[in-house]
Amino acid sequence: MVKGSLRGPGYSNWDAAVERSFPLYRKTNLQFRAEYFDVLNHTELGNPNVSNPISSSTSFGTITATQGGPRIAQFAMKYNF
Repeated sequence: MVKGSLRGPGYSNWDAAVERSFPLYRKTNLQFRAEYFDVLNHTELGNPNVSNPISSSTSFGTITATQGGPRIAQFAMKYNF
């Protein structure tokens, strides 16, 4: 570690996608796709407060915020011809 620096919490964010094609008439097909962002829905904590500890700050080193958002899913359907 470098002098005067703080280390924040770890960050874990997993994304996933599933795709399936269904054959239709002759060379056409219907494709379905599902995408998920932050699949495991981990809490992503922000960095610790780095206000001056000498000025009687009671929040030095505490984590008061989160980053990122909730789990998100999106679905798509495509017709290929």
